[in-house]
Amino acid sequence: MSVKLVIQSLQKASGNVNLDTVYRNIFLFRDIGLIETIFCLKSKLTTHSHFFICTKRLSITELDICPMNMDSNYQISHHKFEVYSVCLICKN
Repeated sequence: MSVKLVIQSLQKASGNVNLDTVYRNIFLFRDIGLIETIFCLKSKLTTHSHFFICTKRLSITELDICPMNMDSNYQISHHKFEVYSVCLICKN
């Protein structure tokens, strides 16, 4: 089941869904062994996004940059970029 499908199902059931809450629970379920997460290339082909993920409260912020916007001798077919750290809110 994709995150998109989870969000659509929750929206249908309750109307209001917070993306951070969905991801926080997915990470929690993964960490306690209830689910296994996998990277799906298909979902990355429809959107080009990179994320900062706070390891303390598991909030997710989309980054405005792409580290792959560079000249290269490689023919890159796809990539994944996530930054894991503590956000400014949790740091203070």
